[in-house]
Amino acid sequence: MENNFLNYLENEISEKNISHAFLIETNNMKQLQFDISRLLYKNNIIDNPNADNSLSLKIVYADNNLIDKNKILDIQKFIMTKSINHLYKVYFINNAELMNLSSFNKLLKILEEPSENVIGFLLTNNINSIIPTIKSRCKHFKLYYDEEEPTNLHLDLINKITNIKNVNFIELLNIKNDLLSIEKNELIELLNKYKKQLLLITQSDDMFIELANIYKIVDNSIDLLKSNVNPELVLDKLFIELRK
Repeated sequence: MENNFLNYLENEISEKNISHAFLIETNNMKQLQFDISRLLYKNNIIDNPNADNSLSLKIVYADNNLIDKNKILDIQKFIMTKSINHLYKVYFINNAELMNLSSFNKLLKILEEPSENVIGFLLTNNINSIIPTIKSRCKHFKLYYDEEEPTNLHLDLINKITNIKNVNFIELLNIKNDLLSIEKNELIELLNKYKKQLLLITQSDDMFIELANIYKIVDNSIDLLKSNVNPELVLDKLFIELRK
């Protein structure tokens, strides 16, 4: 088991030695799916982090608490065609524990004879619910997210940042002053919670690319703060980019 899965995956990408299948236990599949897709997109592994607009990404969800064999057959068809201008075909199976025996058997054929440049991510809330023949053909990981609720102060500031495009100059200055009134470490924590809050309020996959761009902007601000860049300069840069 590896706890720091995203770093592990990034290392595999940099070494150009990516495993063909991962089985990951997590408490937040939506967040993990987004984080993985964003990482793959950043490294030009997939053409688009939004599966609806991608030729190299497929995401499987359960219907009525079941992933039947037809869902796995769809994956087979998907990986049989080569991705245009990109190296990999990537598929996610969310709630992999909801596959029935027929689904597991169909997936087993995919895993036993892995296609070149295909990566599968099986996400589950209980890794022990996956049958041993599937588990033995995947790398196992656990990644749990901090589910601590933001404080009322943080929620208020998060909401203000979320609506940053709609405020006037005076309101913008007030928001910046509010953010500068907290400690740097708390500001970094708040920006991380802002990213999580964005994911919760995003209802449409059409916003996926825009969300990925915002994540990149906020991550850059966090990196600057950690590098001891003046927080006021960091916030000025952040606001300019978020208001574009």
